[in-house]
Amino acid sequence: MEIPLRGIYVPGWKGVNKSRIDTLRAFLVQNHLNTLMIDLKNAHGELFYRPASALAKRIGAQVTTREGQIRFLDMDYLLQAAKKYNFRLIARHVLFVDSILYRNVPEYRLTRGRKQHWVDMVNQAVVDYNLELLDQEASLGFDEIVLDYVRFPDLPGFGSEKGRSDTIDAIVQSVKAVLKGTKIKLGIQIFGYSAWDHHRSNVGQRIESLQFHTDSIYPMLYPSHFFAGSLGFSNPNRHPFEIIGQGYQAALSKIETDCTIIPMIQGFSYSAEDIRQQILAVQKHHMPGFVSWNPSGDQRRLAQAMKKMQDLAE
Repeated sequence: MEIPLRGIYVPGWKGVNKSRIDTLRAFLVQNHLNTLMIDLKNAHGELFYRPASALAKRIGAQVTTREGQIRFLDMDYLLQAAKKYNFRLIARHVLFVDSILYRNVPEYRLTRGRKQHWVDMVNQAVVDYNLELLDQEASLGFDEIVLDYVRFPDLPGFGSEKGRSDTIDAIVQSVKAVLKGTKIKLGIQIFGYSAWDHHRSNVGQRIESLQFHTDSIYPMLYPSHFFAGSLGFSNPNRHPFEIIGQGYQAALSKIETDCTIIPMIQGFSYSAEDIRQQILAVQKHHMPGFVSWNPSGDQRRLAQAMKKMQDLAE
C-alpha cells in the first residue's frame, strides 16, 4: 500500500546552500520520500530567513555562524527543487521555546525547564511577535506551516488544564487568521499523550477543539517518550508498532472535521527494524502518512527501513 505522505524533518542548517539542498533532494528521491519538514524558526529562536520584524532584527534572531556570518535557507533553490522533484515543503515554526527572545527581552520570560527557555504565551506581545514572523513566513512559498511548542511547559503552576487549552486554542486560531487568504495549510505538533487524553499531557493541547483551527495535527508518538508501565506496556519503547497504531486510533476518534492526523514517528535512538515497525503500523491503519523525527536530521536508519520495505514488497 502506498503511503500518501512520507516525510522527514531536518534542521534548518541542512538547507542553507545549494550543496546541502542537493543532498536532501537526493535523499528524498532515493528513498521514495515526498515531504520535507525544515525549520524556519527553531527552539533557539533562530530564523532561517531575513526577517522584516524590527524586534527580530534588534535581538539578532537570524541565524549566524560561529564567526558571525548571517545565514538563511537558499529559498529559491529549495523551492525549485521541490517543484522539479515533486516533494512537499513544510516549514516548522517553534513558538514558545525561544532562547534568543528569552535572553534579550526579560519581560517576555516565562520559565526555564529542562534546558529550555520558555517565553510567556499569555503575554500578547510574545504572541504578536510570532504572528508577525508567521505573516512573513506565509509568503515564502511553503505548502504548510507546522507549529511546534505551541503549548505550556510540562510543569506545575500554570492554571487549570481547561484554562491552558483555551489559551492555546485562541493562539492557534489567531495563527489561522494570519494565514487566511493564502493557500498554506496550518499544522501543529502535539504531545503524544494528547492523542489519548489531553489531561494526561497537561500542556493545553486539546485535539477536540484544536481540530477546528488546523488542517493537520501531528501527534509526536515517539515510543521512547512514554513512561514504563503506561499505555499497558511495561516498556513502551519496545512496542513501536502498537504505540503508533493505538496513538493514531485514539487521536482519530476525537476528529469530527476534515483535520488530518499524521503521526510523527521516532527516527532517533532506534534500529531500522523499529522504524520499519512504525511504518508498518501507518500502513495497517491506513494513515495519511508519517514524518520521521530525528532532531539532528540523521535519517539514515529510516533509509534502511524504507529499503527493507521496498525489498520485501518486490
